[in-house]
Amino acid sequence: MISHFPFHSSRLPSPSLVAELNSQFEESAQREAAIRANLKGLGFQ
Repeated sequence: MISHFPFHSSRLPSPSLVAELNSQFEESAQREAAIRANLKGLGFQ
C-alpha cells in the first residue's frame, strides 16, 4: 500500500518543528496581506 504521507512513521517531524512551521505559515500570511494592502494603496490590484 502506498501512503500519501511523506514521512515514515518512525521519522515523523517533532511537534515543536510542526508548531514552528505553523507559526511561519501564519507570519507569511500576515506579511502577504500587508504587501497586498500596500500594493492596493499604490493602485495595483
